[in-house]
Amino acid sequence: MIFSSLSKSFVCLFPVCLLGMAMASPDSALAQNLKELPMEEKYRMVEIDEDAANKKQLSKINRAARAARKDGLKAVQAALATGGANSAAVQEYLDGFVIPSMTMAENLRDAGKLRYDFDRAYLGTKNTGGSRVPFIQTVLLPRLKTLVENDDLSAAARVNAVIMISRLDDAPLVRATKTAPRPSLAAFDSLVSIWQSGAPEYVKVAALSGILRHMEIDDAIATPRIANDKKSQVMRSVTTDVDSILSDDPALKEDLNRWKVSKSIELMSKARLDGQTGAYFDRMSAMLAKGSKVPKWVKLEALRGLSRLPMGGIGAAKINSLVESSVDYASQSLAEEANGLEDRVKSLVFNNILLDNND
Repeated sequence: MIFSSLSKSFVCLFPVCLLGMAMASPDSALAQNLKELPMEEKYRMVEIDEDAANKKQLSKINRAARAARKDGLKAVQAALATGGANSAAVQEYLDGFVIPSMTMAENLRDAGKLRYDFDRAYLGTKNTGGSRVPFIQTVLLPRLKTLVENDDLSAAARVNAVIMISRLDDAPLVRATKTAPRPSLAAFDSLVSIWQSGAPEYVKVAALSGILRHMEIDDAIATPRIANDKKSQVMRSVTTDVDSILSDDPALKEDLNRWKVSKSIELMSKARLDGQTGAYFDRMSAMLAKGSKVPKWVKLEALRGLSRLPMGGIGAAKINSLVESSVDYASQSLAEEANGLEDRVKSLVFNNILLDNND
């Protein structure tokens, strides 16, 4: 696996889609009434009207705010470089500027840049010393979890906080040497807790996406770090949730349900749990089977998932049944595509005849 591609895919695709769904959720309709955490005054910039009589005074305030932000960032970076992850300078700057900025609508409109700038400033390849893990575990995680759990914040702010938790790595990706990142196990535990909590569905889907990233990397590295009992706990919850969704919403009309089923199938194909491959094979085969009522795109997801499963312990009869189901699925899909093309050709011919008659 090329980790630069994995990281880029996760960073660029998941957050955009999840934030979009969060904005479209019923909760986000009240976004204008939800609060933003107050920024400390010395970091706060003000809008300037070109015709304002006190324009010079306002410009002075903004210059001072920019200088305070710059000085605060330098102080935090200096503290992290010398092992002071939990120093007063770090806490003051995060609580006064960084964390409040993650709740502001104007910043969340470009949440990708917000996260990129944060990673570059505090968690890039330059910060690989002894302060990195304490900074993640004792400073960042508690504050990000507080954002996730705050019902007064917008959906976008809460989802963004989950995505940031997903990206917390004890050791960063090094593209030059293709060295895999080492995701934070504490962050993984937080994601599992969010997934199994009573949080809004859009928050739980964001957590599931983060869990997928962690488990995908863990599966690819030489020595997995996530304990099997923890993986089993997650997968029991995931499969139970899929069963419930397919029972209550078999057509998968809800956007979030579609995402959850898609990512759950992907998780089943990548969990690599001893003794569970057969169970996941049976689940995905049932989705693909001839009498299955799931939508066709779910069957395709199941087929992709099955292609990733190790088949060593699967019996010949089950393999033959899978081949038969796969051929049947492909045959139906091709027949439907052929019929669709025929209908479109007929429509084009019909329209041309009408146009010729009108000339």
